[in-house]
Amino acid sequence: MVEHFGKFRSLMPGLALIFHCIDIADGKASGNVSAAAARLAVDWCKYLESHARRIYAMAESPEHEAAVRLADKIKAKALPSPFTCKAVYDKGWHGLKDRHEVDAACNILIDENWLNMERKPATGSLVNAGVESYGLSEKTTIASHESPLTVGFCIRHALHKS
Repeated sequence: MVEHFGKFRSLMPGLALIFHCIDIADGKASGNVSAAAARLAVDWCKYLESHARRIYAMAESPEHEAAVRLADKIKAKALPSPFTCKAVYDKGWHGLKDRHEVDAACNILIDENWLNMERKPATGSLVNAGVESYGLSEKTTIASHESPLTVGFCIRHALHKS
């Protein structure tokens, strides 16, 4: 990240020059780079820095990486519809190899409004004693807008359209 932000020393003056050239082409400026172009360049650098920090934070978090991988699988329709958490981690995909990784990925996608969770009533032999008292099944169904998808104790719907 330090290397990335080190490049901002040349980015700001470069952007200021570009903005100044645009102003010259529009007939709004002439001569040296204006203070307005420099301020606009500084604002753009702040904007780009905030996005870079978010991207680097995601890359440093295995949970976010797993969420990105699961989202990619959903968009690529690599999962049956419906699917279970077990179906995801049984595939052995990198970053989605165990229940913890898949649950973390699903929770992030729920927080980001990619998946929606609904409780599902208990049914048949899928219910164990610990779950039965809460009226929940051991299955969770995930669904896209177009077709249902499945995971944990709740129905989850994919909200993102590819």
